[in-house]
Amino acid sequence: RQMCIRDSISTFALAYGYHFNAPYFYKELIDRNPETMMQTIKISFPIITISYLLTGLCGYLTFGSDVATKTGGNVVDNYSNTDTLMNVGRLGLLLHFASVYPVNSVLARRSLHRFIALIRYTFASVPETTRLVNGQRVLPGDPSTTKMRAIIAEAFFIVSTSTLIAVMVPGIGVVMELMGALFGIPSTFIVPGIIGYYVFASQYSPWLQTCENPRLERAICIGMIGSGCIMSVCGLGSTFYTYFTAAK
Repeated sequence: RQMCIRDSISTFALAYGYHFNAPYFYKELIDRNPETMMQTIKISFPIITISYLLTGLCGYLTFGSDVATKTGGNVVDNYSNTDTLMNVGRLGLLLHFASVYPVNSVLARRSLHRFIALIRYTFASVPETTRLVNGQRVLPGDPSTTKMRAIIAEAFFIVSTSTLIAVMVPGIGVVMELMGALFGIPSTFIVPGIIGYYVFASQYSPWLQTCENPRLERAICIGMIGSGCIMSVCGLGSTFYTYFTAAK
């Protein structure tokens, strides 16, 4: 199917939302400093950008709108299953995703672990106290205190759920649109707006000392929250409407 403007909003929000992974990537660096992080970005981002641009451009120049209408955005599915060169490419994609997905799922697993730990900490009759790890005090749910069996269980849940969704959805396009509407837009508009509103509303906030117009900042935050809610609802509704209509 053709992608319209209202659908692309969710996709762009999802792409922008991937920047929120950067703090965890920074934490994984051995030589952890801003200069090293910027060096990795300067090397990786041009390579990623050029690779995606070439893939998308060649896909549309070869198949036109069929890339979106027949295969749900997957360029590889437009080629025949008997194409030897493309089968080699499919094998390379398999190795690529098998290597990359664990890196991305680490962030999801850590977030899931913190969420479960927060629930246990909130409803426990005797709340778990902070503990010292390598001389540093950490809270319950910190990755440095995660046990191996918890890592295996959480990773299995995320991978199995992702696999089930991949089998059920018609294409990668619908996944991107749903992820953008459910998570991308809230993480880029709604959540920052809520945080910003409370930051500029608190009389004890250090930001108020350098802020010339707190009311304007709060108004902008309210606008971010409102626009995020509208875009999220519209993106989610548009995705369901379009795919359910196409199914009929």
